[in-house]
Amino acid sequence: DYSQTDLRVLAHLSKDPVLTDIFLQHGDVHDTTARKIFHLRPDQEPTPAMRKCAKVVQFGILYGMSPFGLSQALSISDEEARQYIHSYFSVYQGVKAYIDQTIAEAKQKTYVKTISGRKRAIPEFVSSRKNVQQLGERLAVNTTVQGSSADILKKAMIDLYAGLHDTTSFMVLTIHDEIIVESPEAESEQVIGLIREKMEQAWSLSVPLVVHITTGTNLGELS
Repeated sequence: DYSQTDLRVLAHLSKDPVLTDIFLQHGDVHDTTARKIFHLRPDQEPTPAMRKCAKVVQFGILYGMSPFGLSQALSISDEEARQYIHSYFSVYQGVKAYIDQTIAEAKQKTYVKTISGRKRAIPEFVSSRKNVQQLGERLAVNTTVQGSSADILKKAMIDLYAGLHDTTSFMVLTIHDEIIVESPEAESEQVIGLIREKMEQAWSLSVPLVVHITTGTNLGELS
């Protein structure tokens, strides 16, 4: 499965220098976010609770979560949630600019495109209802990021399918950002190398695509 595909796509699309550098240096994005949100000193380590909070904030902002939604998810006050969001955007200013620009363009065009050029109409922007327009804003950002991640996975599947022709192994299914491959043990080493190659080279981004591969005799052992 891919490692943090959505955040890597976000780094590529937003060109945010901080987020980009984390992935170029193979850093821990949630660790960095936790340190910034909680204003930790260099000698302080984020607690598991801080990391969890940073992860919720990171993905919550990406998927359009409001301060109220974030406060509910973390069981904190609305004011704390607003402060976390403010702290996040003060660090990842390029992400904030990207979100604002994406929404503005989507309102004008009433559609967005993924990294491969797939178009999604967003008629919610022509609605007179504010909550529907807000849904359109979330869809605009979510589609460009998650839709682009889906494009990358589909490209990886096409490339991997072609590569597996010379083996007796085959793809079984996909689960979100995972590809499940059934392979005889004798081919496992070859196929693991092929999977890593095709998935990590499926798309050229400004940050590396990273794949984690696990093996097992059944699907339960892979989770």
